[in-house]
Amino acid sequence: MHRIGQFITGGHGILRASDADALGVSRSTRSTLTDSGRVLRPYRGTYVVFDAVDDLTPIRAALAHLGDDAVAVLGSAAEVHGLQGLPRSWTPQIAVPPGAERAQREGLEIRFWDLPGDQIEVVDGIPATRIDRTLADVCRLLRREHAVALVDSALDRRQISPEQLSTVLDLMAGRRGCRTGRTNLDLARVGAQSPGETRVRLILTDAGLPPDALQVELRDEAGRLLGYADLGYRLPDGTWLLVEFDGRSIHELPEAVLADRQRQNAILTRRRDRLVRFAWEDTYSAQTIPATVRPILASSGWRPG
Repeated sequence: MHRIGQFITGGHGILRASDADALGVSRSTRSTLTDSGRVLRPYRGTYVVFDAVDDLTPIRAALAHLGDDAVAVLGSAAEVHGLQGLPRSWTPQIAVPPGAERAQREGLEIRFWDLPGDQIEVVDGIPATRIDRTLADVCRLLRREHAVALVDSALDRRQISPEQLSTVLDLMAGRRGCRTGRTNLDLARVGAQSPGETRVRLILTDAGLPPDALQVELRDEAGRLLGYADLGYRLPDGTWLLVEFDGRSIHELPEAVLADRQRQNAILTRRRDRLVRFAWEDTYSAQTIPATVRPILASSGWRPG
């Protein structure tokens, strides 16, 4: 039997059947390895070494399956660029050129797009749409909560600047969903550091309570910087209503728990400011967060803008 290492190509553990045949790895050998669980077969004729699986393996496998002209697009391109804002489970979205049409298949979303070469780049060995084209596409075609979070993430990671968003807007022009895309792009903000913060902000904005600021500086009476609050409302008396989001995927880490506690303690030293905290569970309803924030703002005389 051929060594499992013969399946590893390009350091990513993915092999097409045609390449396996060239290596002398027979179909029966591949079947034996697949049956044993040492090798996965996500698509017909595409094999993945189990030990080599990582976050980008589903995208790499989909590209290998569809051929050399395939390109990661939409959510898959966003993943390749390292953006945050998609669910943990996401179906690979891949584009192939017109004329290379094929039937859709389970576990894969195929688009038939004519992509200009200058809108494609290779990231970590994966051909994907350039960051500005990726954002233009996700704003047009993905759900708002995902689209805005991905643009927020790109801004936070400084993969695109606010000034470059005009290019994203231009790339939408004349394409399906461009009106929705413009609306979603307008909702993006510099300062959101997690998809959860974006989600809280959108819920509050939908409720007519758009925050006045993101990443609100917290300073003590001597002017020393204590930290930052996720969102904030500047109240008429000069104090702040501060809003914090606790994301389980980040805040359960010990160092993040410590940082959160230090930040909250810092906020509490500012005796006149008020603080409310929310978690993912609070975002499942459109009413929960506004029901907490609205009475505080109303009693203070706060008005949008």
